[in-house]
Amino acid sequence: DRLDENIKIDEYIPGVKLTVSYWRELTTKDPKSELGYKLTIQTDPNDPTRTLSVIHIPSIGQKESNEIADRAIHSDHLSMERLIVHTVYIRSVQRLTDLKAEFNKFLKNIEYFIQGTPAILTIPILNPCLRAEQIHVTVDTHTGMLKCHVPKHLDCPIMPEFQLALNGDTSKLAQLSTELRYWITHKRCEITLQHLPAVIMENLPFLSPPTLPLLKSGRQKIFVKLKRHPQIVLILHLKEKENNPNEIDYTFHLGFLNFVSQEDPAEGQQQVPHPPEIPRFYTKLLKLVEFDTFVATHGPGTHVNDVPSYKRKLGDFIGQPASKQAKTIIRRTSSQNWLMSLQCVMRRFRSLLCLENSPREIYHTVAFK
Repeated sequence: DRLDENIKIDEYIPGVKLTVSYWRELTTKDPKSELGYKLTIQTDPNDPTRTLSVIHIPSIGQKESNEIADRAIHSDHLSMERLIVHTVYIRSVQRLTDLKAEFNKFLKNIEYFIQGTPAILTIPILNPCLRAEQIHVTVDTHTGMLKCHVPKHLDCPIMPEFQLALNGDTSKLAQLSTELRYWITHKRCEITLQHLPAVIMENLPFLSPPTLPLLKSGRQKIFVKLKRHPQIVLILHLKEKENNPNEIDYTFHLGFLNFVSQEDPAEGQQQVPHPPEIPRFYTKLLKLVEFDTFVATHGPGTHVNDVPSYKRKLGDFIGQPASKQAKTIIRRTSSQNWLMSLQCVMRRFRSLLCLENSPREIYHTVAFK
C-alpha cells in the first residue's frame, strides 16, 4: 500500500507470470522511456519445473547486474521487494553513469565518483574544493527522477533550475555549471571577508549606468568596499580558465570613487529649485587602476605565513639587563592606511583563490584568526 503510487502490477497470471512496473513518473516525463520500466518474473513455458526467470524492460545488458537481481530468485525465500531494490539500484547506477558521460563533454579531466547506497554521483564543479561544495546527484528510488544539491549551500538559488536541466534539457548544464561556479566563489569570498573591515557589494550605485563592462554587475564581478575608506573599492574580476573551465582565474582593479548627489548640477547648467528632500548620494568613478596580480599578492607586505619571532635576548637568561630601546611612534598617512587594508584583503583572496592552502585550512584560518 505504501508504494501503490509508484509501483503497479501490470499483469498477473497465477503460477505463470508476474509483471510489475516502477519509476512511473520518469516514464511519463522521459521520452526515451516510452516502454516504461518493467520487471517480469515468469516460469519456463516448456518446462515449468525449471528455475524462475527474470526479464527486464528495457534490458539491463550487464551480466553482473543480472546476477545480482537473480539472488532474490535463487534464495531460500522468494522476495519481490528484494528483487525490486536490487533492480532499482542497478538502474540508478546506470542513470548516473550516463549523466557522468554528459558532464564529461564540457568538464574533462575531472574525477567523478559514484558510490554509496543509494548511489550518489559527486561532481567537483570547482577545483579544488571541499566534498561539501561538490554537486551531489542521486536518483529518487520511488520515481526515478534525478535530484541534486550542494551540501554546504543548501539554499543555493541555482539548484532548482539545475535539477530541471538534469531531468530535461541537458544542454543547459554547461551554462548552469558556470553560474554555480561563480556563485560558490562569491560565497567563499564572503566567508573570507566576514572578519575584516570590508563588505562585498553586488553592484555600485552609479548615478548613470557605467559604460565600462568591468563596472557592470554580474556574477563575474565582486566589489569589495572598505568600511574605513569608503572612497576606495576593490574590484575582483573572475574568469574561467580556457583549458580548465572548473578553475577560476582572476584580476584585481582598484577604483577611486567620489560621492555626489543627484541634485548636484552638471557643468554649465543651473540648478532648478525644487522642494527640499532627503539627498540621495551616488557613486562617481574618478580613476580605475589595474593591479598586477602577481606583484599585488606576492609583495613583501603580503606574507601569508608571517610568524613573529618570540626569541629573547641572551642577556635576559644570564641576568644582565636588557638594552633599552627608544620608543618610536609611527604615524601612518591615510594612503598608507587604505593600502594596508587592501593588502590584508588581497592576502586573504590569494589564500582562497590561488589555493595555496586547502579549502579546509582556509576556512579554519578565517574562523579563528
